[in-house]
Amino acid sequence: MTEIHKIEVGSLQTNCYVVSSNGVAFVVDIGAEASKVNEYCDKMSLSVEGILLTHGHYDHVGAVNSFQKLTGAKIYVSEKDGILANSYKNM
Repeated sequence: MTEIHKIEVGSLQTNCYVVSSNGVAFVVDIGAEASKVNEYCDKMSLSVEGILLTHGHYDHVGAVNSFQKLTGAKIYVSEKDGILANSYKNM
C-alpha cells in the first residue's frame, strides 16, 4: 500500500511529502529542515531512494544537498529547474 505523509518545513511552512511503499520512500520537495524529514523516515524505518523536486524555487530545494548527504538518495529534477535550483539566487 502506498502512503503519503505531509511534513511542513521551513519558515514558509512549505509542504514536503514522503511517499512510501513497503519500506521504500521518495521525498518530494525537501524545502528545509533535512533533519526533521530524516527523523520521520528513520522513525518509520523508511529507506529513502529518491528526492523529487517539482521545481527549483529555494523554498522547495533548500535542504536537498544536506538531505542527500544523510540518505544517499538520487535527486530527480527537470533540466530547466535543475539550473534554477543551482543558481546563485537560490543559494
